Amino acid sequence: MSSHELPFLILNLAVEMIFVLNSRLHAQAVPPERAASVLSDIGTNVFDTAFVNELFTPTAMYSSTSVLQVFTALSSSTIMRLSENSMRKLYDLVYMTVKYQIFTLRHPLELLELTLNHLDAVQKILPAAMRPLTSAAEERVLRLASTLNMGDWASTRRSLLNFFTGRHVRVSIFLENKMQDSTSGAFYIPRDAFLSPSPACKPPGLVYVADVPHPGTFAHPDAHLPYPPHIPLGSWRPRKGAARMTSNGFDIYAASAAAAGSSRTATVAGAAGAHAIVVADPLLRHTLEMPMPKKPTFEGASAVTASTGPPTPPPVSVAAEDEQNAYDAEVNYLAQLIGSVNRARGVQYFELDLFPDGTGSSGEAAAAVPVPSAAPTPITNAASSRGAGASPAMPVTRMTASAVQEQNKKLLSIMNDFQSPKGAGSGDAGGAVPATGGASMNDLLDIMDEL
Repeated sequence: MSSHELPFLILNLAVEMIFVLNSRLHAQAVPPERAASVLSDIGTNVFDTAFVNELFTPTAMYSSTSVLQVFTALSSSTIMRLSENSMRKLYDLVYMTVKYQIFTLRHPLELLELTLNHLDAVQKILPAAMRPLTSAAEERVLRLASTLNMGDWASTRRSLLNFFTGRHVRVSIFLENKMQDSTSGAFYIPRDAFLSPSPACKPPGLVYVADVPHPGTFAHPDAHLPYPPHIPLGSWRPRKGAARMTSNGFDIYAASAAAAGSSRTATVAGAAGAHAIVVADPLLRHTLEMPMPKKPTFEGASAVTASTGPPTPPPVSVAAEDEQNAYDAEVNYLAQLIGSVNRARGVQYFELDLFPDGTGSSGEAAAAVPVPSAAPTPITNAASSRGAGASPAMPVTRMTASAVQEQNKKLLSIMNDFQSPKGAGSGDAGGAVPATGGASMNDLLDIMDEL
């Protein structure tokens, strides 16, 4: 199983976040110096060397709530202050955009092309002084790509597909372009136009059997698809400056604005990399994303087999608890690294509502089901021990098992002090006070007075 999904997830989401912020800052006429400062701060934190190094450390895939915590800390690292509603809609929009891009990739290697497209496009938005940082991140991506085989790419792509599966947020820009179902929020996935130009990618419809010289065939709608004319068969090597199969990863909001200014019949391909023209019935050229069936929960299974008693949660092993502690430490360390680029004192912050209600902006998330909580995951002490003295971006305390036991000992000690016998002229001798109940039991106010 691959453990290199995180850089492809965070970098693609972060660049899409920069695209959205750039579009909204210009749409709301934020002063250019403030808009440039916001984009510069976010870019500096995303492509900071320490943060990028941590991204490329092999680790397990994060949950959507943990990723939201990282991006909440990212947005808080600038002079801009977003409301909870704006932060939720921003994450929903970025989440669904990258989800569509991942779902429309035809080959695992196109994931590398998507990331390179994002890094190329963001260099046109961020200040020129940040180009060394973005170039260094691009080199790290290419260096990692050189170590992965096709099985690693397939595993990474599968992990990203699983991350985005099961959550549908209706987004106006996708609804207007007939790329998303207005009822379920599922995407219309465009059908294939070309085969991947790799010798190992045979046309679908062939069945190979051991010890049989000729393969069998079966009918498949994509059996007669051609190879792309701009990439000769066998010469596909995704790298910097090379011809690419996917056009996903560019600024869809800038493309949409340009298309709206020139013609209302512009193709959807220019907006989000889909090779299809807007038609009355999207299913003529698309395939509807199929929602994944939900698996029965442990509580539901317990209710069926033992309805007379309350469900018993599965036991949590010590190894699982240690793994969760390490996982929380990794998430919070990333949040600390985001805030490690300290801003000079005396800078004035400004609040911004990115998606005001009722505006109908083309980038607004129309509805969400379900939406992850905006509350960050708990922060552990292990996270702070890894940083170089940086304070957590969001100070939340997580009680581990050992901490709970220590706290219980302190509480029991205090209770024993309350229940110790007290006399008329001494605080540690005299008649005994009942431990519980009775008219002679001191209430909380009396105890406070005695202390």
